[in-house]
Amino acid sequence: MLTTVKKDAILFTNGDNDTYYAWDLQHRKGFRKDVTVINLNLLNLPKFIKLLRNKVPFGPKMTDEYIDNSLGSNIEALAERRWEEKRRVSISGPTDDSPDLTWDVPATNSYQTGDGNSKEYYIRVQELMILDIISANNWKRPIYFAITCSDQNLLGLRNLQDTDKNFLTMEGYAFRLMSEPTPWTATDLLAQNLIYKFKYRNLNDPGCRLGKWTMKLISNCRMGFLQLAHNYLNEAEQTDDNNLSGVELSLSERTERFNELPLRVKGLTTLDLMKDRIPQSIVPINIERITEYINQLRLQLKP
Repeated sequence: MLTTVKKDAILFTNGDNDTYYAWDLQHRKGFRKDVTVINLNLLNLPKFIKLLRNKVPFGPKMTDEYIDNSLGSNIEALAERRWEEKRRVSISGPTDDSPDLTWDVPATNSYQTGDGNSKEYYIRVQELMILDIISANNWKRPIYFAITCSDQNLLGLRNLQDTDKNFLTMEGYAFRLMSEPTPWTATDLLAQNLIYKFKYRNLNDPGCRLGKWTMKLISNCRMGFLQLAHNYLNEAEQTDDNNLSGVELSLSERTERFNELPLRVKGLTTLDLMKDRIPQSIVPINIERITEYINQLRLQLKP
């Protein structure tokens, strides 16, 4: 994740197992200390929010008094986070001439009211803080969400049904926030990161023992490879490109010449690299539909 993001990035992470590895690399190894890693669970806590004020921009109302009185667990704080089931939110674009970033932010909590036929909707403190940081940042620093973040944590910014309503693009093991509607993946950048930039140390070493949570995190790495292969298939079908020249080359040769390969061969090579760098003998695929999807991709990539 740290290798994915641009200089001085703000990176939202999901839980303990993606956050603390990143903090360890930063503070003990000195790697990518320019990146501010923000754990979304901790972002619900007033004490953590106060610590962050020296690291990321917040709006002017984010005083000690506001944090203590309006972001706690009392009734008044809950009222501060009352929301509609979906609320239209607008944030200024990066320049005076840019359109506003406007999208629907869904509520993340709801409570039955009255006779149980109606509900009141709320967002968590973390959503309120993400919105405040995005607005106060004013596009000065790149903002990312780790791929380990759930859809609920993405505030409706990632829309897989309509790219005209999608504002997050996958660049590697993080989604970058864009000021205008964007494709779901930055294909060329994702390929460069997955194939040439990221390291997959020990993942093909049968003598390397991986713990339960490490295995779970590493399984996310396949997501990037599968998305990339899917992109090449879509592009090949849209352009009616059935060229398979180069498919007979060895994997190392195809990797070296990757940028020159036809689209379908790029897709097949991406799947081969995933198999080579994250072998199932070390990191098994325990979800049958993912195995079926990989097999289906291979068949479709060979016209």
